[in-house]
Amino acid sequence: MEEETSLRELLEVIFAGKWIIMGFTIIMLLFTGTVTFFLVEPKYEAKTVLVFNTMQVPESYQDTGRLETLIDNYSGALQVGIQDYIALAKSEAVLTRVVQRLQTDHQEMSLKVLAEKIKIFNLLDTNLLEITVKDSSPQLATEIANAFAKEFADYVRAENNRNSQKILTLLEEQREIARADFVSSVEEMNNFLKEPDNIVKREQLQFRLDMAKQSYAFYERKHRELVAAEAMGLAKSSVTIVSEADQPIAPVAPRKKLSLGIGVCLGMLLGIFAVTFRRYWVVSGLTNKQSL
Repeated sequence: MEEETSLRELLEVIFAGKWIIMGFTIIMLLFTGTVTFFLVEPKYEAKTVLVFNTMQVPESYQDTGRLETLIDNYSGALQVGIQDYIALAKSEAVLTRVVQRLQTDHQEMSLKVLAEKIKIFNLLDTNLLEITVKDSSPQLATEIANAFAKEFADYVRAENNRNSQKILTLLEEQREIARADFVSSVEEMNNFLKEPDNIVKREQLQFRLDMAKQSYAFYERKHRELVAAEAMGLAKSSVTIVSEADQPIAPVAPRKKLSLGIGVCLGMLLGIFAVTFRRYWVVSGLTNKQSL
């Protein structure tokens, strides 16, 4: 019963101070409206989508000692993780190229400022990268998004082409070494056949000849595969632009309705606090006077 009385009294206090609560609500609504509509600069968002479909060759390929695995990876058996592409996208090399492109359009921007404007997301369970750029200018946001997408795609294609040339050069070197070893083994076997037969030595020479033949055949086959992949453009497909950014019409921030709603709620809470505190202060004063 006491709880019901206390609740009734609280509602009566709030109702009695409704004008105070309404005043706080209006003040906070005007304040948040002024900040939202006149002080906060609107932000526009431009989006572009990229797709990746091949891998990059690691720089440490010469130290792996697994050339066959490396070549198979390059041809598409394995792919670079999406996180590697995201890390590469915001590298200094890519951002520098974007800044240089923007400067040709009379735009000046530091790498740090540019990086803060760009966000990269991997669309769930896909090989798509969504690039979003926020800026107070819808035109600049669109230019940055399209410039970034193009420069990143060109950079990855150039890197993949450079890496493929490294592997091609390595294959050619290894193929020539294997060829020379195979020719040497053939000559050594031919010279041995002119001498008296030695079964042990013959088996050793035959084993060496077979290994040299297999090695040369392997490098020759991998070299042809890589040249064919280059001819079909597999090394250059890496990252492509799915959709370019269109200039946004409406800003994405600030969210005006949400800001006004928060202002109304905050004003009401402040008003209720002021009314209840005022009631508490009056009751406490009367109690103290009676006790005296």
